[in-house]
Amino acid sequence: MSRFTNKKSFLLVTSHLQQSSALNYFVPLILGIASFYLALGPLPLLPNNVLWLNGSIDPTTHYLGWAFFREGPWQFPLGLNPKYGLDISSSIVYSDSIPFFAIIFKGLHTWLPTPFQYFGIWYLTCFIGQAWFSFKLLSLITPKLILRTLGAGLFLFAPIMLFRVGLHAALTAHFLILAALYLNLCPDQKVSTRKWACLLGLTTGIHFYLLVMIFALWAASIFDRMLAHLIKLRQAAQEAFSCLLSIFLVAWLTGYLLPSSGDLKAEGYGVYKLHLASLFDSNGWSYLLNDLPNGFDAGEGFAFLGLGVLVLLPATIFIFFRHANQISNIAKRFPFLLLTLVILCLFALSNSISLSNWTFQYDLPNQVISLASILRSSGRMFWPVFYIIYFVILFLVIRYLPRFAIPLICTALLIQIIDTSSGWLPNRKVLKTASLHAPIETLKNPLWKDLANCYTQVLRYPIGNSLADWSIIADYAQKHQLATNSVFMARIEGKIPKANQALLFALKEGRLNPNAFYIIGDKELLPLLEIAQNLGYQIGRIDGYNVLLPTPITCANPVIFPPEIVISEKTIAPHLREKIYFSRTSQGAFSYLLSGWAYPEAWGTWSEGGVAKLILPMPVQKTTTLRLEFNTFIESAHPSQKIEVYSGNTLLKQDHFRKAGINQINIPIPGDLTNQHRLELLLKFPNNISPKALGIGDDTRNLAIGLIWAEYL
Repeated sequence: MSRFTNKKSFLLVTSHLQQSSALNYFVPLILGIASFYLALGPLPLLPNNVLWLNGSIDPTTHYLGWAFFREGPWQFPLGLNPKYGLDISSSIVYSDSIPFFAIIFKGLHTWLPTPFQYFGIWYLTCFIGQAWFSFKLLSLITPKLILRTLGAGLFLFAPIMLFRVGLHAALTAHFLILAALYLNLCPDQKVSTRKWACLLGLTTGIHFYLLVMIFALWAASIFDRMLAHLIKLRQAAQEAFSCLLSIFLVAWLTGYLLPSSGDLKAEGYGVYKLHLASLFDSNGWSYLLNDLPNGFDAGEGFAFLGLGVLVLLPATIFIFFRHANQISNIAKRFPFLLLTLVILCLFALSNSISLSNWTFQYDLPNQVISLASILRSSGRMFWPVFYIIYFVILFLVIRYLPRFAIPLICTALLIQIIDTSSGWLPNRKVLKTASLHAPIETLKNPLWKDLANCYTQVLRYPIGNSLADWSIIADYAQKHQLATNSVFMARIEGKIPKANQALLFALKEGRLNPNAFYIIGDKELLPLLEIAQNLGYQIGRIDGYNVLLPTPITCANPVIFPPEIVISEKTIAPHLREKIYFSRTSQGAFSYLLSGWAYPEAWGTWSEGGVAKLILPMPVQKTTTLRLEFNTFIESAHPSQKIEVYSGNTLLKQDHFRKAGINQINIPIPGDLTNQHRLELLLKFPNNISPKALGIGDDTRNLAIGLIWAEYL
């Protein structure tokens, strides 16, 4: 059995009795399985149940990334996934589909059902791993099976792990952190090189954020062992070579070394961060403790200890100060581990330190910010510190309160399970509901099936990452074994501008891929109609999507759009006095408002900023005037709004409005514009201002007018 020993020992000694007991293997296995069934239920384990992965953006891309990868040919590196993204594709790494599992199951795909998902198996693996390595970690404190079992239960119901279930599958692998902490604290360092190399390689094949944490803990371990003269410099160099080689080989095979955009930076550093009160902020994971105000962090700063662990905290704080000398003597044996944990904690806080509504921000050099932005969700880096807190609390209770340790930890575990059910029980219900109810079919028109029989690719223009309805198009493509650029992946933004430019040139010059059909965005439709007419493209509106078919059509049974769905400049041309609305339920807001507009509301759309662009189809009859009706953002402290309307560099109309509420403006249309198929206008608002600047709310948008409708006269 393992226990803390006197000052002369390094830290711990191990008994042969512990190694010979079958319960040390059986108990954590049962604990992991039982906690999985309690927190998730059995439905995610059904291999052909993919319904529970639909709806939320992250699980959807995890599954779709795997589904496209499964059907693709083997390539080198093994993780390449070209059908999922095409010109902006990368590897299975960047859809967070757990590359290690994806490659294994792709090798077995011939014998797998369709559809097939391994994410339920993965979550079960994570729960068993969490039980296994927390059990191992606690064996460094006590030989008592009951104490290790109860303590492992607390680790299994750590809110930061359960929070990731159904959200970020790969990031549920907190057992990797526990394994790394165990290797740091374990007294047996003889085989650490092989174990660290395997752990680092495995982590590389799971998720990059976890790799950074494990790498930091390994670096701390190797320096601590050198300082304690457990290994020599030559041995350390050999271990470093083995570990770095393991990382490199796995990174190459899975596709890390083919970065999606050439730039791994992303926005969010200083936003997705740890807060000073994160350990006590339940964020909905407690029935008794209220949430604390902490701004927006998308849950990345979530580090709630759980009410059960908090119950133990007062006693452990008292013990800590009473036995500070003994505890500090143990801590001094791991100086680099402590230093690493401090650095991880500071990075998690970022350069914008917050407590409730108070924030202190300090500047960092641009080079540092640029490097830190690779790990924009900095709050995650606190996870090793979080688990060390669990370990230290249990160590203090077991070591210094031996008579009361079992009832104390048992009580804490019961409180932890019951109180955190405020968070995991609703998630279990969501997973069950999703598993039993198929989503409503969106693409109902039989033409979609005809298109899938005629083409091998479905492409969107403009290309984007996580565009509206991206998963609907991607799911359709996957089910019909088409390649697509309608995706959501990490770190591909750098590829998108170039891909969009190339696709626009192809659209204009008639060099489209004859094996693909195209879904055109509403805002891009009007400018492309004239090009489509000149080049003979078919454009139709199917189930609310603008579908363009290139010429020539090379398949045996070409798709011909029926006249009632064909879109042309004539079919969308309005009549005089026909109102074009700009509410969120009308097509005008999405087709004709190009830029400088906020998201459409139930009544219309606000301008946002000092400049906005508007494009409208010209009417069937001759016209001389365009009338706009709008709400005017006027307050007593801001009594007027000025509007200037341009066509190119020509000023068509300017006016001042001093009446709040609904106003109208009549814009003259010069004769040379009436012969065109569309009218492009630039609206300038010199007096735009935000409600927050006027002290009438928290809205920071700079507003001027809220466009309701337009009509030609």
